[in-house]
Amino acid sequence: LTPPVPPPWILDTMGWRLVSPEGAAFSLTHLEMYLFKALAEIPGQAAPKERIIRALGHDPMTYDPRSLEILVRRLRRKASQALGRELPLETVHGVGYVFLAKVSVVSS
Repeated sequence: LTPPVPPPWILDTMGWRLVSPEGAAFSLTHLEMYLFKALAEIPGQAAPKERIIRALGHDPMTYDPRSLEILVRRLRRKASQALGRELPLETVHGVGYVFLAKVSVVSS
């Protein structure tokens, strides 16, 4: 018997929100939306910081990478407060970030 597949996270691009598998949701800023879109494009793979910075609309050569770290930290805190659980968003040291769960991108 195969184990049940957990429901995916849902990135609602029209509603600007992220919905957990349990159905809890929270609103995303435009930068958080671009971050999640970049991560959802390559599920289960580490998105390099340069790729994410470009997705945010910036030049990796002039963008301060600490700004990306602050964005991720605030997003994790916001999700934890809104959902009562941690985001499966992990730092891949020396590379970037990976979202360790299935994400379905929808336009509701």
